[in-house]
Amino acid sequence: MSTTRLNSLTISIILLVCTAIPCVALDTNPNPPKNKVNDEKKQNVEEPDEKEPTLTAEYRGGLRIKSKDGNFATRIRWRTQSRVSNTSSPDLTGEKDGINPSAGFRIKRARFKLDGHAYRPWLKYALEYGFERNVLLSLQFDIQKSEKVGVRIGQYKALYSRERSDSSGAQQFVDRSIVNSPFTVDRQSGVTVLGRLFPGSSIDSQYAAGVFTGTGRGGALDRNQTPMFIGRWQWNFLKREFGYGQSDVGRRSEPLGSFALAASTNQGAYTKFSSGGAGQLKGFSGADNPSQYKLTQWLAELAYQGHGLSIQSEYHRKQIDSQPTKTSGSESVLKGWYAQAGYFFHEFFPSFPQPLEIAIRMARVDPVKGIAIPTERELTVGANWFYNGHNNKVTMDISRLSTTLPKGSEDTGWRTRVQWDITF
Repeated sequence: MSTTRLNSLTISIILLVCTAIPCVALDTNPNPPKNKVNDEKKQNVEEPDEKEPTLTAEYRGGLRIKSKDGNFATRIRWRTQSRVSNTSSPDLTGEKDGINPSAGFRIKRARFKLDGHAYRPWLKYALEYGFERNVLLSLQFDIQKSEKVGVRIGQYKALYSRERSDSSGAQQFVDRSIVNSPFTVDRQSGVTVLGRLFPGSSIDSQYAAGVFTGTGRGGALDRNQTPMFIGRWQWNFLKREFGYGQSDVGRRSEPLGSFALAASTNQGAYTKFSSGGAGQLKGFSGADNPSQYKLTQWLAELAYQGHGLSIQSEYHRKQIDSQPTKTSGSESVLKGWYAQAGYFFHEFFPSFPQPLEIAIRMARVDPVKGIAIPTERELTVGANWFYNGHNNKVTMDISRLSTTLPKGSEDTGWRTRVQWDITF
């Protein structure tokens, strides 16, 4: 068991024990003079009440513990995803972090999550540990006294694409689309400046600009590498802040809408990233030097939620320049897109089950230039039954997946998945 895991569990136990120990008021004069007057006064004076506890605890979307003065607070949560999956062909492509290559049952994710603030409400922290891989996934600190500007530092999901920033526990389908794997920048170590400008106006915007190692989860910056730079701008065109999370579970009476642009560039030894760390896309081998590949990519994104309807989509373009020497090299271009929508039909047909959402997704990944990888296509239909929002739900989806190899051969088949996702 890693030190991080032990420390997280130890902190949780200490906090729980502290909440059970009240601070008893002490008598400041334990030996008063023994006389009749004092005895009579003592009979007329009530015993002093116990002091209020310095910590309070409640269960609300997780176990929440906070100090009386409000300067310290923490929320403890656990999350598991139990999944049954099956594919009609073992050669079908799919989201590499989202499917089991073989049929059967598995615990896809098992997470410990801790978040809150320390010393001041604007000094926030968040930790996420994955037991299924025995790794520290995220550890971030946010310093943000003003909504306009703040700083995030640590290892976390870089603010680039909405699909990846949406928690795997707040997805509309069993997992992300086939577009996520080749285009995500995933978790990185670094620092981000972020904030919200012109709230409530017609140009209500959220922004993020970060510098990272560019070596994925758990990676460090080699002295011969250049950092990864990421920028994102999001326009909240309905004048309300639009955070992350899929499905309009709350049936918002005031809809949310956003349009975003993001870009990323770095030069290093890798061509793709995932929750497992940095690696290579199909068609690319391990780097001969730490600056083998220069990645330049961008996306455009649209999202909407309101009245039980949710829509989101992204278009991606990624360019990879291979530079084995200063005098020779090659350029590869990859593009992809997805679009998905979900609706609670109870909003239109009152007889339709209220907790049931029906959703559909289409996605495609295309090699455009200089890269010998398959063209991938996805059509997925899914359904969610929400027992307690995203904190307790059952999801089922069926996908038609197609792979066309560069020489023209094609493999097409079906994928079915059922998953129970619970957070407590």
